[in-house]
Amino acid sequence: MMVATISLTLAENATFPWKVTGREVAVGQQLPVSQGEITYSQINDEAAAWSSTLSVPFPSEWYCRLTTQETYAGDVTVDWTLETSTDQGWTWSYVPGASTTTYVNLTGVVGQIVYASADGKIAGNYNWGQRCTAKALYRVRAVVNLPPVSLFTSGYETGDLSEWNGKQVWSGSISVVTSPIHHGTYSCRSETTGRWGRAMAFKRLLTGQQLVYVRVYVRFETLPALNTNMYPIYIYNLENYKQFVGVFARNMTGKIIWIINYGNGGGWSYKNAAKGPSQGVWHCVEVMCKRGLGDGEVRLFVDGEEVLTVTGLDNTMFGPEINYVLIGLGEGPGAVIVDCVEVSSAYIGPE
Repeated sequence: MMVATISLTLAENATFPWKVTGREVAVGQQLPVSQGEITYSQINDEAAAWSSTLSVPFPSEWYCRLTTQETYAGDVTVDWTLETSTDQGWTWSYVPGASTTTYVNLTGVVGQIVYASADGKIAGNYNWGQRCTAKALYRVRAVVNLPPVSLFTSGYETGDLSEWNGKQVWSGSISVVTSPIHHGTYSCRSETTGRWGRAMAFKRLLTGQQLVYVRVYVRFETLPALNTNMYPIYIYNLENYKQFVGVFARNMTGKIIWIINYGNGGGWSYKNAAKGPSQGVWHCVEVMCKRGLGDGEVRLFVDGEEVLTVTGLDNTMFGPEINYVLIGLGEGPGAVIVDCVEVSSAYIGPE
């Protein structure tokens, strides 16, 4: 999900300057951007060049334009709201009744959505101008939602690990089993016999991933021994073989808790949750990892609840992309059953 704002000031002389705020944009050029990102601009005449500042008489046409990568095709939902500020943008309030949602299927070379007309003259567009009736700062807030892109799924229904690219095993074992299962006919059992063992299947993702969500149903057959860890999920860059984030349960002096181990600033940090898994119970565990230079993130969801959040990370030195996922059991000793694995570009949630 990307968010940008289009701001205008409605002055007493009925003219206003335009500004583009939010993410950085290449103003003055109509260029495709990365899939899922958005570029907004506004013009008084469709034939005019795009610009970062523009004064036009009011009322006049004003609108937002969304362009997407030429290889993208599919459904897009845009939520539009009109907001106003009387203290020069320090605080914003929603203009009652001024919201709408558009649903568009992009199929063209460069898909585009044009919306938010100030005077209602653009066919099919909402007449925002009729609500800009007082001297104030106004902005149209557009939230663009692209459908999630499924990057990989595995319920082990092939009866083996053939959906995966391979496995890493030392001081342990990994195999497909018929019981217990969360869904379907098969699941996967991973066991380690030493404290630093590993029994995990791995999947290489498509190139270019900067944001991934990994969901897996995990059943702990044993819980971590005192002061030991059990990792069911790792997310890596394969070429550097550096870990963006790992999810594990740890026995902290007798209390079992969830912990995330994440990269930041060239090193690794930890964050603890208040609770952890129970033995013999299926838990829906989902981790989000976003690569970023000061805006990287990791989030942990357990059974649909966000239990850990870390933002503002610089994890770019761990690799140019997120492309390697391992599922099973790392460290230990112990045993887990995993099932219903999914990797996506957006939140997945419980089944």
